[in-house]
Amino acid sequence: MPLTVDDSAFRQSVESLDVNTIPQGGTALAEGIDTALTAFKEQDNYKVLVLFTDGEDHEPGAIEAAKRAAEAGLRIYTIGVGTTAGEILRIQDAKGNSDYLRDEQGNAVKSHLDEDLLRRIAGATEGGYYWPLRGAKVMDQLYDQWLAKLPKSEHQEKLVKRYHERYHWPLALALVLLLVETLLPNASEGHPDAREPKRPGQWKR
Repeated sequence: MPLTVDDSAFRQSVESLDVNTIPQGGTALAEGIDTALTAFKEQDNYKVLVLFTDGEDHEPGAIEAAKRAAEAGLRIYTIGVGTTAGEILRIQDAKGNSDYLRDEQGNAVKSHLDEDLLRRIAGATEGGYYWPLRGAKVMDQLYDQWLAKLPKSEHQEKLVKRYHERYHWPLALALVLLLVETLLPNASEGHPDAREPKRPGQWKR
C-alpha cells in the first residue's frame, strides 16, 4: 500500500492479505528493493527496508540493487525464512484442495534458504543486518535493537466532519403546506359560534 500515517487504512490492508494476493509466485529481490527505494521521498532522512524472504532469487541483480539503495541512504534488514535444507512448498487450488507447488516438469518445488545472499544484501547497506526467522522473538529483537532507535515523527489521526446541507427538502415541503393552507376555505366561517363572541362566564347549551 502507499506510505500513509492512517493507521486504520494500514491495518485494513494487512488484514486483507492472503497467499492469493500475488497470483504469480517467485522472488525478485532486485525489483523489490528498487520499488521500495522509489517509495521514499528525496528529503527523507531515514530509509529502512525489511525483507522477509528465503533469498532464493529468481531474478539477477539483487546485490547491485542493494548497492544502489545504499547510495540513496536506504538501510536493509533481511529476515531469512525457511531452512538451508529446504522445504517442499504446499499450495491450495481454487477449490481448496491441497497440493505441492510443482515446476514445469511436474516435480515438487523445494524452497531453500540462501543465507549467504541475504547477508550480502544486508551488508551492502550501511547498518544493514541479517536474521534467520527462528523462534518467536526475532521480530522483537529487530524492533528493540534497530527500529526502535530510529527517530520518530508524531502524527495524530484527525476526524473531520463535513456537513452537507439538506434543508431544501423540508423547506420546500413547508412552503407547499403554507400554500395549501391559503387555498383552503376557513372552516370557522358560517358557524354560529364564530359570529357571536362569547362573554366570560357565558355557556351555550
